[in-house]
Amino acid sequence: MYTKIVILAWILMLCQSARAQSFAYPMGKDSSQMDVTRLQFFYQQTPDIYRTLDRYHLVSDLSNDKYLIPYNWKIQEALETKDRLNLPFAANMDYLQKLFYCNPNDLKKRDDKSLILGLWRTKLVNIQRDEDLAAAVKYGMDYLLPEQKFNWTDYLYFVTLLMEEHYDYHYDHQRVKPSMPSAGDVLGVADIFKTFRAFDTTSVAGVCRDIHDTGLRLLLEMGNAYFKYQYPDKSIQMDDYLYLVSWVTQSSHHVTLIAQNPLQPQQQFELDWGRLIQKENIRGYDHGRNYGNVYRVWQYDKNTDWIRPIDFKKTSLGNVLDQRFYEAEEKTRLSGIDPGESYTYASFTRRKNNAAIDLATGKMANDQTFTVLTFFKRWQNNRHFLQTSTAFALQALQYNDVNKKNVFFPGYDFTTSQATLVMPRLMAGIQTRPIRFLAKSKLSFFGLASLEGLVNAQHFISENQNYAEFTTSGDGGVYCTRV
Repeated sequence: MYTKIVILAWILMLCQSARAQSFAYPMGKDSSQMDVTRLQFFYQQTPDIYRTLDRYHLVSDLSNDKYLIPYNWKIQEALETKDRLNLPFAANMDYLQKLFYCNPNDLKKRDDKSLILGLWRTKLVNIQRDEDLAAAVKYGMDYLLPEQKFNWTDYLYFVTLLMEEHYDYHYDHQRVKPSMPSAGDVLGVADIFKTFRAFDTTSVAGVCRDIHDTGLRLLLEMGNAYFKYQYPDKSIQMDDYLYLVSWVTQSSHHVTLIAQNPLQPQQQFELDWGRLIQKENIRGYDHGRNYGNVYRVWQYDKNTDWIRPIDFKKTSLGNVLDQRFYEAEEKTRLSGIDPGESYTYASFTRRKNNAAIDLATGKMANDQTFTVLTFFKRWQNNRHFLQTSTAFALQALQYNDVNKKNVFFPGYDFTTSQATLVMPRLMAGIQTRPIRFLAKSKLSFFGLASLEGLVNAQHFISENQNYAEFTTSGDGGVYCTRV
């Protein structure tokens, strides 16, 4: 089927060759006189590096298995009632085993791991200051490391257990959007854990950005201790391997936590509330979602004790939208290295004077189909030493990502996952004429900036869960020349 499409594409393009011109917008005195119609087909065997859905594995999902949370409360109550918080970890474990194992209804089975996590959680949630976190983490690590009781994924699982408890009982809906009055700065660890120890499910503090920040700080302490003990000959600093990523979702914005394996950085773990997702053979960073047009990457700065933004990357949808608007040089200046084509498409372009309308439809690497309509107009003044250019575009993209949705949320059997993105864009640039510099060199200065807005509407249906939802969200950004 694809071979036939390629042959047909070549025939059509040969027929159009007398009128077709490069998709890149040619700059020159006669550019305002252009009258071009172009039909283009682009097909490629998708490189394996872009096929990522089979490299994701859901290690654990506590969103539908919450029995441990109430038992953690029982463990906390037992330790606090007897004022045992400052006793050694081993002594408290012995106490809990005698208390819980004598009653078969208190735990589903003789589960030392659950008791360890419940005991350690109690110590953590009772810290009074952010500075107390390191000692509370050490309390558990000193017990676990000598006996080799946990592997690295067990520590990751423990953090997802805490984050799921926050999502279920302590999520503050008044902080969801930055514009809300109670949004404020990111909450500290002690403020988050204060709600955990309250035995009050109406006590709320923080949203995803707060609890995943807390999760990063927990893994920072745990990871430094774990890898230093296991691999004393290696100099591993966990702040080099932990990241927060944020992006627009189908209804708001979201932040998750990424933990790379320091011994094998291509292996990544994503902590998303109570879900732990393992990713293998991932090049660079790939969060696997395809919401919106961009995701932002954040990293812990030990000099300021703060999570700071370090980069942004375009999603697959963002790359499709950029390719229908930017010239190659503009895309490089604004977005850095182009990740390459990861989709097949057919497009029709009608260009007259400085304006054009473009329609493209295709399929991405992970079997997500899309259709994108773009109207854009450009203005340019090359008559002076300081040259200026301006471009405006209005884009609308519709796509289907049922396959991806079912990989990340197994058990729901989504039959529909449709989304529509509408994006107005304004770009402005300046550039000087080349100045002769030395004998065979020329020097030119330039600057470029782009202002973007995004409105996103998504509709998905799960048949076996009798679940359907229609949601909307938005995003925006200003991007400048990258040096």
